[in-house]
Amino acid sequence: FENLRDAKETESYYYAAQARSYSDWLVGMNTSRAYSILFREKFGLKQTFSSGRVQTPVLYLINQREEEIQNFRPRTFYQIVGWFVADGIKYGGLLL
Repeated sequence: FENLRDAKETESYYYAAQARSYSDWLVGMNTSRAYSILFREKFGLKQTFSSGRVQTPVLYLINQREEEIQNFRPRTFYQIVGWFVADGIKYGGLLL
């Protein structure tokens, strides 16, 4: 409470948060409806499809990572390790 600022200083943060909240609701509501109708007409899906400003990109990133995991092919690799002694102390080194 010692570092409280005057409400006028942070009023713009309040309005920015309200604008984000409203746009999230508006975008989410409209894109969810549009995608639900599109998928019903195109693919015969009857369930509601949910989308939004934050949800859609996050789901894309999750899907992209899952595809990377599914398409992973192991490869053999080698490391060169050397052991050295200096001043009677033995230590290892790895060639990068």
